[in-house]
Amino acid sequence: GLPPVLDLPLDRPRSAVLDPRATHVPIDLPVGLGDAVRRFAAAERATVFMVLLAAWQSLLARLSGATDLAVGTPFVGRRHPDAATVPGCFVDTVVIRADLSGEPTTRTLVDRVRTASLAAFGHSEVAFEDLVDALRPVRTPGVTPLVQTLFNSYPEPTAPDLPGLRTELVDQPTGVTKFDLTLTLSDGGPGGPIRGGLDCRD
Repeated sequence: GLPPVLDLPLDRPRSAVLDPRATHVPIDLPVGLGDAVRRFAAAERATVFMVLLAAWQSLLARLSGATDLAVGTPFVGRRHPDAATVPGCFVDTVVIRADLSGEPTTRTLVDRVRTASLAAFGHSEVAFEDLVDALRPVRTPGVTPLVQTLFNSYPEPTAPDLPGLRTELVDQPTGVTKFDLTLTLSDGGPGGPIRGGLDCRD
């Protein structure tokens, strides 16, 4: 029942071919706003990820006019015991459906996001490709199935401490994205920034 395309405003007609090239727009939230997000998350028994996802869903709803939409998020899963010692990247896209019907308050939306996120993560062992095969969504040329936007939020990494060397982390955009919009934010913790970037398909 999910609409096949999230109808975001476009500056030109959509290409029938998925082009991975993207423009990166840096995002740096003020420290005070980051601390306010953390306090609100704690008060609502939610994670910073859930509060930021609710804000992202709210923006997408405002831009598209949709009240029923889905956002993808990367999920690292090593649920099977045999995978615990296997090297490699065990990341798949989990689909989180958003319910913005009835003009919900921020608290109500965060509560809905918490419920939807926990339910989606509880089924994260289902591969995204298998989900697409099972649901057989209406396919539109130039559009990724089920989700057209990706959201990722994680604790801000720290530079490795290497004796005799000065190290620092450098944000290096890849210049590509699989989705129309990819929002990535890292949380620097109490007193720290929330920053990242938005990758927009060219």
